[in-house]
Order: sequence, then C-alpha cells, then structure tokens
Amino acid sequence: MTRRLELKGKDLFVNESLTKLRGLIFRSLLAAKRDGKIYTVFTRNGNVFFKEKQYGVSTRVDSLQRLHELGLRVAER
Repeated sequence: MTRRLELKGKDLFVNESLTKLRGLIFRSLLAAKRDGKIYTVFTRNGNVFFKEKQYGVSTRVDSLQRLHELGLRVAER
C-alpha cells in the first residue's frame, strides 16, 4: 500500500478492502464525484473521506445517516 503512488498514470489501481457498509459509502461518494457534487473521495486505514473542493478539508463519512445529512444519495446496493 505504501508504494501505490508509483502506479499513478498507469491503468492499475490498489484499493483497500472495505466492509460492506464502508464499501457502500465509498460507492455513494464516488457517484457524487462523477455527478460533480464533490471533488474527490478516498480511503485511509479503512475510513472513507471526501473533499468538496480541491484544496478543501477532508471530511470522514462513517454512516449512511451522514450521507443523508450531507445531502448525498446512497448508491444502489
């Protein structure tokens, strides 16, 4: 995992193994990114984060309720 940045620019990705709930949260945030609602989504140590703007603050999302509070929809299971 520490060397994953060496793959930047290549068509190969390394992803963390997430629980079902956090995987659903990640997919939901990824859909929001594709829709242009947020800038980026990423995981660190099993936690899911997003940034609304390029140089914005990272926000951790750990529940579906938090997605609703942020005004984002939950992706299809």
